[in-house]
Amino acid sequence: MFHYKDQIVLTCISGSGGSGAVSFCRTGTMARGGPDGGDGGAGGDIIFSSTNSLKDFSHFYRKKRWKAESGKSGQGGLKTGAKGEDRIISIPFGTVLRDEQTNILMDFKKPQSLVLLKGGKGGRGNAWFKNSLNQAPRQFHKGVIGQEKRVILEFKPLIKVGLIGHANAGKSTFFNTMSGARSPVADYPYTTLRPYYGRIKDLSSEDLLMDIPGISRGSHQSIEKGLSFLRSLQRAKLLLHFVDSTSQDPLVAKQEIEEELEAFDKKFSDKEFSGLSKKKRWIVFTKIDLLQERSFLNQIDKNSFRIFILSNKSGEGVRELTVAIKKALSD
Repeated sequence: MFHYKDQIVLTCISGSGGSGAVSFCRTGTMARGGPDGGDGGAGGDIIFSSTNSLKDFSHFYRKKRWKAESGKSGQGGLKTGAKGEDRIISIPFGTVLRDEQTNILMDFKKPQSLVLLKGGKGGRGNAWFKNSLNQAPRQFHKGVIGQEKRVILEFKPLIKVGLIGHANAGKSTFFNTMSGARSPVADYPYTTLRPYYGRIKDLSSEDLLMDIPGISRGSHQSIEKGLSFLRSLQRAKLLLHFVDSTSQDPLVAKQEIEEELEAFDKKFSDKEFSGLSKKKRWIVFTKIDLLQERSFLNQIDKNSFRIFILSNKSGEGVRELTVAIKKALSD
């Protein structure tokens, strides 16, 4: 049911070098011709390359082992073997490449490439060993074996605004209003099963917002329903925290999400990315058209949060929030 993953572990192997050849030149004019074994070709490299054409890690789900081609063996006539074909691994913008110790090897924020592993060198053919004391050498070198390395890929989309909240809090409807994308909307829980992101209307292509599935108490402990979705927001500059004002206690509902953000930060601290609980966050109370009594809004510390009220149905507050978001990003 939940297929989205923001973290993949891959095993990468560069190509081995080809072996050198043992060969002797014999022609009509050179009955006792000398050695002419060529060198082996180098193995292919492992290269990571970022592209805007990919939006997730789905192409890695069934392929976790990536190997470059080995170099070809040398041939007679001093012919060097062909170099092995490089293995180019395409990844989406926002991918963070780490080693097994979680050290960042590269953060791919734009079109760029990284040669992770060089292919093995090709071996020497017997022509290389000829000298005054050894006119007919039969020695040769085997190619150098390729390197192997396990790496961790984390997908942290290059978004500006992240939408969080319980299921059915009105996030997806507002997301669809703000962007040209289409996040599923229905009147049952977890209609959004994976993150959706799109460009904010009338702003630049870099001003992206993301709608993640609803989170609830304990989400930080769940890989499927919480962890991946929360990690996807680590680059966001602004979090919009949606709260269903018709819930049994809106302030308790608000507090539950805040506790999840804090628990996530404690369990998955990352020195390269600021904690979710420390990000700028606005509180958006939705379905306000269904309420007659709004006194609970007076209990919120407005010095700590910017508060908005919203009705996706009647349109109340939609323009005010939209304008505020665009101004915040412009500033």
